Amino acid sequence: MKVFQVPTRPVTVEIFLTDGRQLSGRMFLVEDPRVSGNTDLLLGTLNDAREFIPFAVGDERGARSLVLNKDHIVRVRLAVEVKNAGEPPELSGPEEAGARAGETTILDLSDGSQITGQVAVETPESLSRTVDKLNRALRFLPVIREDGVDVVQRCHVTTLD
Repeated sequence: MKVFQVPTRPVTVEIFLTDGRQLSGRMFLVEDPRVSGNTDLLLGTLNDAREFIPFAVGDERGARSLVLNKDHIVRVRLAVEVKNAGEPPELSGPEEAGARAGETTILDLSDGSQITGQVAVETPESLSRTVDKLNRALRFLPVIREDGVDVVQRCHVTTLD
């Protein structure tokens, strides 16, 4: 019944899994009139209570559907335009409202990859160090790169420099 369907919007992403696989395809993000932009919806989807999420691999004609366990997602890459260098994209949500990117750092992840960017998590002025931002983040946190955003599962951050 169409009245019970939830409007979604496909967003093209790359997903990096704990077993080393990299999947390119589309996540289906629930449209919410209270938020704007792909980053907001992506963070909301990854940080919600569901353990499994649908994912379409391949092009629209030949796509096959998978169900992904969030525990095995190391990071999700979303290419977005960054307005000004050092300025994060609009991030609005319970945790990210008013978030400011911290200093540029290198995050080493459990799959052996590295990300250079700024952790964008809201913290009070007294907790503005990158380590404070990591400790205050929800399950997934945005890392602003020069060419886009990676949303990283916090438990897969092994070290930061």
